[in-house]
Amino acid sequence: MRTPRRLVLVFVVLLALGGAGCALLERLGLAGNTGRPFSHVVHGAKEELECKDCHPLAAKEDHAGMPKMKQCKLCHEGVDENKPADRKLEALVGEKPEWSSFTALSDEVIFSHQAHVTRAKIA
Repeated sequence: MRTPRRLVLVFVVLLALGGAGCALLERLGLAGNTGRPFSHVVHGAKEELECKDCHPLAAKEDHAGMPKMKQCKLCHEGVDENKPADRKLEALVGEKPEWSSFTALSDEVIFSHQAHVTRAKIA
């Protein structure tokens, strides 16, 4: 009986370390090797946006949905005015963003936003 407990403990510790590593990479802006800078910390915590502001389906469906370009421009028009051309929104994501290049998960990952938002009560 000790071996299964030990395996579970090792699994839990490794899972916690993996989660901490992902959080650290996100905080440092190194998460997701898309070559496009994006930070949920900046868009969420610092700008005080809620998940539903950009992802309208998060509480209702498995896929959270992605914002339309016009929605991004509501904030970026003012923010991007003084930026160099290569740092403006359109230069970073294109006129019609291919969001899958930002959100791609491997095939074995199954993730439901609805389950996390409604059932698990994760804000």
